[in-house]
Amino acid sequence: MGGKSAGAVVFAIVLAFFAGVAALSAADATWFATPLPYTIDGVPAGEFETQLRAEDSVPFAVSVEFIDVIRAAVTARLIREISGVDTEFVTFEFLRFRGIDVTFDPARLVVEIRIPVEDRLGETVRYRSEYTAPRTTVLSPVEFSAYMNISARIEQRVDSDGLGGASLSYPVYATVEPVFNFRRWVFESFVTFDSLVEPMFSLGSIRVVRDFPEVATRLSVGRVVPATGLFHSAQPLYGVSYERAFVVDPTRHHRPDGTVDVVLPEPGRVTVFVNDRELKTVFLDAGRHSLTGIPLFAGVNDVRVTVTDASGSRDLERRTFAYDSALLARGESTFGATLGANAVGEVYPVATGSFRFGLTDAITLGAAVQTRENRGVGSADFAVATPLGNLRSEIAMSLAEGLGPGGAVALSYSYRNPGILFLPALAARAVYRSESFAPVGATGDNPQEWVVSATATQSIASRLTAGVNVERTVFRADRPDATRIGLTSSASLGRGASLVLAGSLNWADAGPAVPSASLSFVSTPTGTRRTFSASHDLVDGRSTVAYSSSQSGAGSVGYSATMAGLPFGLHDDFGLGGTVRYNGYRFDGSVSHSSTIRDDATSLHRSTIRVASAVAFADGTVVMSSPIRDSFVVVAPGAALSSDVIGVNPGIDGPAALADRWGAGVLPALRSYRYHPITLEFPILADGYDAGESSFWVYPTYKSAVVIRPDLVVSIRATGVLADATGRAIPLTVAEAVRRDDPEAVAVQFFTDYDGRFELYGL
Repeated sequence: MGGKSAGAVVFAIVLAFFAGVAALSAADATWFATPLPYTIDGVPAGEFETQLRAEDSVPFAVSVEFIDVIRAAVTARLIREISGVDTEFVTFEFLRFRGIDVTFDPARLVVEIRIPVEDRLGETVRYRSEYTAPRTTVLSPVEFSAYMNISARIEQRVDSDGLGGASLSYPVYATVEPVFNFRRWVFESFVTFDSLVEPMFSLGSIRVVRDFPEVATRLSVGRVVPATGLFHSAQPLYGVSYERAFVVDPTRHHRPDGTVDVVLPEPGRVTVFVNDRELKTVFLDAGRHSLTGIPLFAGVNDVRVTVTDASGSRDLERRTFAYDSALLARGESTFGATLGANAVGEVYPVATGSFRFGLTDAITLGAAVQTRENRGVGSADFAVATPLGNLRSEIAMSLAEGLGPGGAVALSYSYRNPGILFLPALAARAVYRSESFAPVGATGDNPQEWVVSATATQSIASRLTAGVNVERTVFRADRPDATRIGLTSSASLGRGASLVLAGSLNWADAGPAVPSASLSFVSTPTGTRRTFSASHDLVDGRSTVAYSSSQSGAGSVGYSATMAGLPFGLHDDFGLGGTVRYNGYRFDGSVSHSSTIRDDATSLHRSTIRVASAVAFADGTVVMSSPIRDSFVVVAPGAALSSDVIGVNPGIDGPAALADRWGAGVLPALRSYRYHPITLEFPILADGYDAGESSFWVYPTYKSAVVIRPDLVVSIRATGVLADATGRAIPLTVAEAVRRDDPEAVAVQFFTDYDGRFELYGL
């Protein structure tokens, strides 16, 4: 493909010309074929057979093989136009008629093909690329790993009766969370101890989980929660469930997102705005490009694409997308099937099944069914997003022994358009349940009920927002009809401060109105982790002030303090409290105290100490860590580095983990099914030693472990002068050194200076 020299090409053409003329004279033909080099949009792309006229040697047709060659460079529209040719050659006229400019340069003997800008296949730019695999080696989890989180809290309670007497108690609360992972089969459990309840020990959860990322599903056996709709029971069961779980395949974009195709007549800088907020800027060459994965927000989204090139800056494309978080992308589906016995209260078998399907990017349909021995519920739901607003609805029917058939309906509407300031954000909801409607998990009476609510929120200015909410509950047989009206106003004061005024009025048709109103202030200065808040109840005069300072890095200390019942409310309880927290590499802990003095002179004082840690095992390494959440990485240095301190993922607040004399370093909170960069910070090593690679990528599965084992290796540094056979130095030369005893070993490249001197590292 294009490897022949110009002279060889000319010779081949001349030779083919004379041979062709002789052949054509004998066969009474008017053309012959010969290979010619060609370019696509000025870039050499190889050569293919070309038909030449015998009388003037000017090409007038090309072989259809070039269709396959340019297939990767043009859009699908152009491929459809030029495909399906039955003959061996296609003429220039055929291609020109379909928009491809084909010419012959007699000076360079090259066929030039120019594709229209709108049909040049450019880049596909994804704006949601956080889950893209890195272009390097990724470390996978070990086959077997385990960890156990342990947390304990002890309190001292002093409850005074105000007459000189007091009761003293020491309640204890503890949790143990063991997790085992063997070849992606995960056993997890949660056990609690509470000295104030009977029985003191309780099993919070126990199950076995197996994920199947290739089909984005999860199998669970043990304590499971069925995936159901609004009118179904979501009580936990002991049984088995199999469901679609997009969390195990985050690269799969199951929600609708924005896609905009743009055509650039020349290279330029392209910027995408969503609701007038800049999203991302990329530089693209001329051609047709697809901008995909543009994140959308609930409501109407105004997506605008601008380009800045040699001609200036201008809008290139503008589109409107409607989005609702209940939607699935077109063709995507979710499903779930659960079979088990009720895990809370009365024990009875329950079967649940659900399915939802994205009919289009704007319409999603679903259905669910749930049954037990004496009743069952079936439902259908839909979600629709339009520029005029989003609609959601669910309709359910039940059939229960002794109650007969029943029904329930929910309908909601929402509208939000950030691009139009004078239009308020609207929300309305209506729910109806008939008296005989009986969900699977319902107990006791189920009175008929209508609940209707509406909300409107208006941005009055760039920093001021106001909203109103009205809710009405009617037709209930067990209580009077009730109404609630709520008002909210918030103002952004700048520098991380905001002020909120909220009030509500609640009344039943047969009772008095109950008002409430509060004023609150929150300030989190930009660039800090300190928060100050204050609130005041405008009805009873009670006030609360709080201050907190938190640090995100391991080994950090945070604190908070609260005071409630300031002198504005003289007849209320007065409270005072404070907490100091420590986030360590091997454990977390906190110490807190609170005192409440009631208006009847009684008081309650509580002092609490909490400690939490974890013991982890992975690939033969046992290590103590702060509590593990999801997956973890163990950095276990070899013997030569065991006495050194190695930082893991160093940052502004210090390293996220440390491998030191206390053991291996542990990153305890990595999200599963994500690519995570890991950086090691080694101490200064003696000459001649190297710790190897310091940057890695890991991809943990659900509650798994990845192990990194850095160690010292001998690194030889050599210096010398590169000379030729006569002994003369060779300056400014790039060369490479190879092992004489192992020619297959990787060569080490080096370069020489003006005097021919060089240095070699890493031998």
